[in-house]
Amino acid sequence: MKKFTFLIYLFTITSLTLVSCADDDAQDIEESSANLIVSFSFDIDSETYTGTIDDTNNTINLVLPFKTELTSLSPTIDISTKAEVAPLSGEAQNFTDAIIYTVTAENGDTRTYTVNVIAPNTENFITAFELKDENDQVIKSFFDEESSTILVEYTDVLDLTNLVPAISISENATITPNPTDGLDLSNDIIFTITSESGEIKEYRLAGYTDNLLKNPTGENNGEFWVLDGDVGVTESVNTSNIFFIISQEDTYDAIEQTIEFTRDFGEKYVMFLGDLTTEKVVEGSITRRPYFWGYQKGTFSTDGELAIEEVLQSNMIHTEDANVWEGVYDAKPLFEGVESVLFKMAQASMNGDPQDGTKSKYRDIEVRVFESKEDADLYVNKLYRQTAE
Repeated sequence: MKKFTFLIYLFTITSLTLVSCADDDAQDIEESSANLIVSFSFDIDSETYTGTIDDTNNTINLVLPFKTELTSLSPTIDISTKAEVAPLSGEAQNFTDAIIYTVTAENGDTRTYTVNVIAPNTENFITAFELKDENDQVIKSFFDEESSTILVEYTDVLDLTNLVPAISISENATITPNPTDGLDLSNDIIFTITSESGEIKEYRLAGYTDNLLKNPTGENNGEFWVLDGDVGVTESVNTSNIFFIISQEDTYDAIEQTIEFTRDFGEKYVMFLGDLTTEKVVEGSITRRPYFWGYQKGTFSTDGELAIEEVLQSNMIHTEDANVWEGVYDAKPLFEGVESVLFKMAQASMNGDPQDGTKSKYRDIEVRVFESKEDADLYVNKLYRQTAE
């Protein structure tokens, strides 16, 4: 009997001990305090846009496509395990203004996130450009988006110092400098267009002269031109007039014109341009080929022999077959203090292959001044109208 009583006593003590240990283990299991937003995103037109989460400052920033309607968007929200979020994931909200999301951990700890959603315009373009003179006449301009360049052609009498162009830019973008403040086109100008989203694009505005030659088509038997030798102008009703030069052995025949500058063109570029051809070519020889050359004069000039640096030549000679018209041009740097340029059309010759009376031809002749060689290239490639016979 005593043995049986002892066993009951032992069983009771053991059971109480086990129950006590189980209670202690339950008290040792702490509830989770995790209360983070792990991911915050929108699915729009089959694309997923995910926000940038800053757990230090408790912010979520998200950029959506321009003109996305923000008044009723349903986010997908991933949060810490065993936590809860309010408003709920998938619940539509008006994100025109910031929205506060509260994440509550299992143990009741809370964290609030400020969610900012924007749909800015990323475009930063100049979409239209127009410039008028003091008589409200539109000034010729060319807008090349590929090179982000705007070229403006100005006359000799246009005041370049206070021009106010009308410029349109992308919606919600900004532009500096402000064109309404007036611009000085004596030198090139850089416009900076900043999109609503902060992307930056630069455009370059540069002026160039109209054709500086007087009577460039040679009307009235070449008025304003110096015609030296067996040269002349063939006038045409249907096409451009054509200058011609016929050179014989031991003669120098040329057509020229001096251009006096009325503006400061120092450190800019002068361009000689035209359509050239010849009636005969000999392989390996430059004789009979039409070409341009000239020189610049100014405060740097000295009396006597012309300095080689003042000569404007090279790369301005016809290279095609006989009777094939070719656009020939180059742009050369002008010195500080330049006052004038002499422009010449002539027929080349070389030793061992004398002139023989071949006629060379010249048409659509232009002399212009540009801010850079690249501007001249752009003009020739996209503005100059080259005709062909």
